[in-house]
Amino acid sequence: KLRLAFRAMARKFAASADFAEVTVDNAQQLRSLYGVQAEPSIVIAKEGGRKPYIYSGQMTFSRLSQLFAQHQFDTVARLTVHNYKSLCGQGSRGEAPCVLYLHDSSSDGEPALAAAQAAMRNASLEDMQAAVKEEPERFSASFAWVDLARHPSLKKAFNGVVAKVVALKTRTKAFLPYEGALDGPSLTNFLRSIETHDEGDWDTLPGPVELTFEKLPWNWRADLRRHTPQLMTGIALIAFALLWYAIQNLWVDYQETRKKGAFRRNIDQARQRQAEAEARKNAKWQAIEEDNRRVAEQRRREAEEKERRRVEAAREGAEERDRELRRVREEAQRKAQQAQQRAQQR
Repeated sequence: KLRLAFRAMARKFAASADFAEVTVDNAQQLRSLYGVQAEPSIVIAKEGGRKPYIYSGQMTFSRLSQLFAQHQFDTVARLTVHNYKSLCGQGSRGEAPCVLYLHDSSSDGEPALAAAQAAMRNASLEDMQAAVKEEPERFSASFAWVDLARHPSLKKAFNGVVAKVVALKTRTKAFLPYEGALDGPSLTNFLRSIETHDEGDWDTLPGPVELTFEKLPWNWRADLRRHTPQLMTGIALIAFALLWYAIQNLWVDYQETRKKGAFRRNIDQARQRQAEAEARKNAKWQAIEEDNRRVAEQRRREAEEKERRRVEAAREGAEERDRELRRVREEAQRKAQQAQQRAQQR
């Protein structure tokens, strides 16, 4: 039932939030990343690196609807005609007062708005955490800011109100001004003290709250989510048409392949016979070339052997002449020595 309720919420708020379901198995990394202590839990992570909000309280349909109705917007959203019912109207947010910061862009500066948003964001998180822990669990208050310069009727209704923060009850058209310090703890204490005020402490608006209609910018992601069924149906039809076209083309190709099969086989056989003939011719020429190379190699070896023998004979002749020349020189030297000795004896 909880899974069905969560998926119903995902479909209801698909235009303003992205939903994902994670099972307990193999989710230790996500559990440690967001600090989840118990299951089931709902982790709401907003953009801008802000601290995520973890809800582990009652998982009733009304509680989930109230939770996502508030968190589909920024923690401190700008009040418009489009989100008024979810934040401060008689819908899922009708059981708790709506805390508004009255900002006038024609006279107030941006730093004051940023400081007020930070304080209200802290007070909102503290109030939500306290609401979950209370017994019985109560609905938390919603925080928002409104630009009075864009809503003249609302500016006229709060004309003369000095306080920048008010608690608004749309059911009774009553508001309670807050004139304390604009910080998280002070706003939290103001929320806790709202129930102690009697009806006489609340001021009454001259009429119902009326906001000027503002045209929302085109959100292609929301339109894509909304038209996803039609888009998927169109894609399925196109895919089926393409598949049928592909099957027809395959059948035609198969028939053409069968008709041309015999012709292709004949061509392949002719090419094979031609290749075999070329192979035989190449083998014959290779044998002839091999014989020629063998004969040339034999002739080269014979010529080298003949030249080697000639060089060897020439070398031996030269050595023989050198020996004969040395012998003649030695004989001449011997005769000369003998003649010299005879001359000395005389």
